[in-house]
Amino acid sequence: MNAIRLNLGSGRAPIEGWVNIDNRPGPGVDLMADLDKERPLSRLADGSVDEVRAHSILEHLWHWERLVLDCARVLKSGGKLDIRVPHGHS
Repeated sequence: MNAIRLNLGSGRAPIEGWVNIDNRPGPGVDLMADLDKERPLSRLADGSVDEVRAHSILEHLWHWERLVLDCARVLKSGGKLDIRVPHGHS
C-alpha cells in the first residue's frame, strides 16, 4: 500500500508522489485548502496520513496552531510531521 504524504503550501513546488495542497489552484496542486482556517484538513480522516511536510508555510498563517493540531489528527501513529520555518533574523 502506498504511503499518503501531504505537501502543505506546495505553491509552485509540487512534489511528485505527494498530495500537494495549496490555497490557490495551479500546476500540480491536488487539493485546495485554506490552511489558516479551523480544521483545514477536514476532508482527510483521522489517522490516515503517513507524513506531512510543512516547509516555509507556518510563518504565513495567523492561526498556525490550528494547522499543527489538524496535522496531528490526520497523522497515523508514528507518522512524521516535518516543519521548517525561516530563521527569525533572516
